[in-house]
Amino acid sequence: MLYNLPFNKRIIVVMDFFKTIIMENVEKVKEKTIKKATEIKTIVVNQIQKYKLDVKALEIIMFCINITNAIKQYMNRIYNSNTKIRFIVDRSVYCSKCLFCILNNQRIQPFKNNWICTSILMKQNSKFVDEKYYFNDAYGYLDINDNDNLLENFKESLETILSIINSENNFSEGMITMKTNNQYINRICFNNTKPNEFDISLPLVQSKHQFISVKYSHPRMKEPIFIDIDKEYYYAYNELFSPVFVKRYLEYQPLEYEFDMNYELEIMDNDINTFVLTSKQYVLLVESTYTIKNIE
Repeated sequence: MLYNLPFNKRIIVVMDFFKTIIMENVEKVKEKTIKKATEIKTIVVNQIQKYKLDVKALEIIMFCINITNAIKQYMNRIYNSNTKIRFIVDRSVYCSKCLFCILNNQRIQPFKNNWICTSILMKQNSKFVDEKYYFNDAYGYLDINDNDNLLENFKESLETILSIINSENNFSEGMITMKTNNQYINRICFNNTKPNEFDISLPLVQSKHQFISVKYSHPRMKEPIFIDIDKEYYYAYNELFSPVFVKRYLEYQPLEYEFDMNYELEIMDNDINTFVLTSKQYVLLVESTYTIKNIE
């Protein structure tokens, strides 16, 4: 039918056709543009609202942190300035720890800071097939105002524990742990130890080496136990990680464990050096380093 029209009419029809197509495409592009703009607007609005909520949440969190810190500071001032409140709080915390230890069949150190503890590791009669080891310790309290008296108490405890170890073959090892002013003195005794081998002087000298990881493992245990040593043990001439030391630590923590002379300690020091100790070895700290000693 287009060919029946005059040329100028055909031109007009063709132009109208292309105009219609162009207008339809323009409308489609316009619709898509409006739709995309609406989607972008929705996303932007949601992000702004989320940002506002995040900022509000952050403000609330910071407010709570500031309030908590203010309460802690206030409570610390009361705790440090009032001896009665400090006594009540300390006693309450210690009593709760005692209850926890009773429920977990776990030992706990005394409430007082100045004490001396003698520890003994005993083995069952070697005639038994499965040789078992038993641990016992006893505490005494110290007068910290007299250094000569402290050293005398240590010396007496050493003589006592050496006499016990040498009295029976099943006493395999002993240890003396003295805590004064939150500092520990720790010495290990064997049946061939002589009283004059211990040289102790006050004040204590800090050792430069510490152990950042100590892992206790045993063939009958599925999971290891990590031994966390108090930083106040790290003084020159302290002796650590012998069997009685390890057994004492295990007795004062809540996890179940197996203990005999088949255990291993995997240790990493603060220079990232690693080594393994057996039950035939222990560590002697000195001022600048440490040495691994063999148990004879």
